[in-house]
Amino acid sequence: MSSSSNEDGAEKPRRRWRYGPLRLILPWVGMTVGILLTIGGSTGSRSPIFLLVGPGLIALSVAAFLLYRWMARRGI
Repeated sequence: MSSSSNEDGAEKPRRRWRYGPLRLILPWVGMTVGILLTIGGSTGSRSPIFLLVGPGLIALSVAAFLLYRWMARRGI
């Protein structure tokens, strides 16, 4: 008779993740890639520019890890 918002075909609201998997995995991936680039640059198998890019990526990963933990504590 009257239409309700609870129809049989309606989907239940999905629970949204508080923080995505990229926030958890990205710093570790950056750290691993930075270490591999630094090792490759120091052994000579890659260009010496990777001796600068690798540690820069490691530092960026550490900063991202600390930032993401700070954001998780505040529920952002």
